[in-house]
Amino acid sequence: MNTRTQAVLPAGLSRKLADPGPAGFAPLEERFLRTRGFLVDRTPEQERCDLEAEYHQARYRPAIVSLTVTPSYQCNCLCPECPQLDYDRKAVLSDEHIDCAIRTLEDMLRTRKAWNIALWLYGGEPLVSIAPCLRTIDGARAVARRLGVHLQVMATTNGTLIAAPRARSLVENIDLFYVALSESRQAHGAQRPYIGGGNGYDDTLAGIAFAAGLGKKLIVRLNVTNRDGLVENLGTVLNDLHAVVGNAAHGDIRFEFHSFNYQPTCGVTGPRQYAAQSGRALLLPGRGKSEQVRPRSLDMLEVLPELEQVARRSPWPLDRFRLPHAYSIMAPPLSEVGFITMCDYSRGSGIAVAPGAEHHLCAQHTEVPEYRIGHITKPLYNNARYLKIINASPFDDPVCAGCAYVPYCYVKKCAHERQDAYRTRDGQVRYSNPPACRRAAHRAFGDLVRLKRRIAASDDGVDPRFPGKKVTP
Repeated sequence: MNTRTQAVLPAGLSRKLADPGPAGFAPLEERFLRTRGFLVDRTPEQERCDLEAEYHQARYRPAIVSLTVTPSYQCNCLCPECPQLDYDRKAVLSDEHIDCAIRTLEDMLRTRKAWNIALWLYGGEPLVSIAPCLRTIDGARAVARRLGVHLQVMATTNGTLIAAPRARSLVENIDLFYVALSESRQAHGAQRPYIGGGNGYDDTLAGIAFAAGLGKKLIVRLNVTNRDGLVENLGTVLNDLHAVVGNAAHGDIRFEFHSFNYQPTCGVTGPRQYAAQSGRALLLPGRGKSEQVRPRSLDMLEVLPELEQVARRSPWPLDRFRLPHAYSIMAPPLSEVGFITMCDYSRGSGIAVAPGAEHHLCAQHTEVPEYRIGHITKPLYNNARYLKIINASPFDDPVCAGCAYVPYCYVKKCAHERQDAYRTRDGQVRYSNPPACRRAAHRAFGDLVRLKRRIAASDDGVDPRFPGKKVTP
């Protein structure tokens, strides 16, 4: 998901909280804290204590199984940035598909002894597929009750249907909404035009206010595409939303800043290859069939001062804002340790195959580049602290899926491992003492690359870690 990471910090890569450290922050360290959303003007010691507490909680957080379900590709908008535009706008989940996903979820929970379920309704517009969503939620809740685990239901939506009467039964069963809102009324209408024409800006604001009135948690993603007039435009949007909600303290609303960019599916280098694998060309609204690469949007680091200015000027409390995540200033690899994404890639990289040979996009695979390393076995995914299952129905056997992708290994830079940072003539940031977490991350990444090469070079295609398993070609 293109949001704040949910990775945990492994115990072996974390120093004790009582370890003393030098006072003050290097300039890059201060920038790191600000990009993580710590905007409130407090002392560096207070900021450091809060961040250490966050890492401490993450270290002992129980294992999570996250099930991402794409109930439909139907949507009431034609967003040009949406990678799903080339798919037929029809439901992709049958009752059998949902039941199979729930069975797989329960098997995974029993095997991993996880304590939390994160059910994510994603793709298209979940609120147009009320019956499949409710069936999935009811199944996950039944599993949670039987196993005594906690369930959180989340949904990614454009917000225009939250206040619709027909979606009320589904909205009441969702705990957290991710709602996208563009930087101005005009940009919202251009980036998310209704299928029948028109601008959904007012409907989105009304939906956010309605969900806040029900006491739901909301994360509003303010999408930034144009630097000109950024402060004024976003300020107007925040003022409009504040006026609609009525009370800034009412409801749990948080804000994040995002920037549109074109991200093809995992393992696909561009629209041409993507179109070849999906069997059809990209459909761009107003352009017809095209394989043109969409231009990349703003570098969020360049507009950090403006974004902080927006947060400070808005009528909303300052602690409701989170600036772009720290991955934007960290060198690759850019993913989480122990994060395993499972999907059936038998029809080509980036395309999942549902029962009935229905093709649908694995939306979560647009986040980070990943490496295919063959069979995944019980010891491998049992050791992962965070497991995300995408469209899990192809996996009836929880012990061994057909294949899996393991992304780059990366751990958040520990803020309490401070060191001097300086910039060399080539513009690269160097450290006087690279933090242990970064050294471990690069070492783990190198191990993955070497393992991938060993598998590719082997004659019998056997994963050296699991001699009894053949690698999926």
